[in-house]
Amino acid sequence: TLSVPPPEVAKRCARVKELTELLCYSPANEHLWIARGNEFMELKQYYAAADDYSAAIRLKPGFAQGYYKRSQAYDMLGYEQLAMQDRKHAKQLFT
Repeated sequence: TLSVPPPEVAKRCARVKELTELLCYSPANEHLWIARGNEFMELKQYYAAADDYSAAIRLKPGFAQGYYKRSQAYDMLGYEQLAMQDRKHAKQLFT
């Protein structure tokens, strides 16, 4: 049988769907990619989050927030070296 997800999970899944639809119309908006990546992080879908943060970085290579957020996803995936590289790059961009 199918179970009903907790309200918070359902809310976040609805937000992912909404952001996905917005990305169809504005795929070059790095902030939408970051926002959807944030929702994936909350849903513990770390690979999807890292992919979305990477999309934001491809769109705007000097986007420090993209590198910082991706470092968090890499940390959760156990990719310590990649996480450290992204944190270092984000710090350089912030300063």
